[in-house]
Amino acid sequence: MFDFNIKFRINKLCIIFSSGYSSNRESSSGSSRRSSRSSSSSSSSKKQQQKQQPKKQQKKQQQKEKKKQQYQQEHEKLLQQQLQQQQLQQQQLQQQQLQQQLQQQHQQQQQQQQQQQQHEQQQQQQQQQQQQQQQQQQQQQQQQQQQQQQQQQQQQQQQQQQQQQQQQQQQQQQQQQQQQQQQQQQKVCQEQQLFV
Repeated sequence: MFDFNIKFRINKLCIIFSSGYSSNRESSSGSSRRSSRSSSSSSSSKKQQQKQQPKKQQKKQQQKEKKKQQYQQEHEKLLQQQLQQQQLQQQQLQQQQLQQQLQQQHQQQQQQQQQQQQHEQQQQQQQQQQQQQQQQQQQQQQQQQQQQQQQQQQQQQQQQQQQQQQQQQQQQQQQQQQQQQQQQQQKVCQEQQLFV
């Protein structure tokens, strides 16, 4: 919309300038024709025309200068508008760049947060692994303790068996002694009977 207005004003200025130029040409050609037609007039009218011609030329020159000034002013306005447009475009570009930078910073922050989360997860995994290792060690220790207890129980059983064996041996010895005593008593009884 802005560019269309600028082009329309340029075209308008060109039309004004060309129309002014053509009107000046027509007026100059008309004056020459009139002067040629009025050549047959009296010398007094020639003198009057000669006096009036410089004034007309001055007016024409003034009109030309005014039109030039108007054209220059319009041209300067258009240039200023173009400059303003360029400045606006530059500002928009700068804003876009700033937005892009902000987006990049935001993305970097998100990446850093993700990295931190990953690091925390790794730490948690390591802690879990350590806990699992500790649990395994505890289980191993418990197993070792159970084995030791079993060994102790076996030793106790062996000791009990040994004690039982010893008791059996003692009982056997006692039985043997009793048998020997009985045999001796029988001998003594037999001998006594013999003497009777």
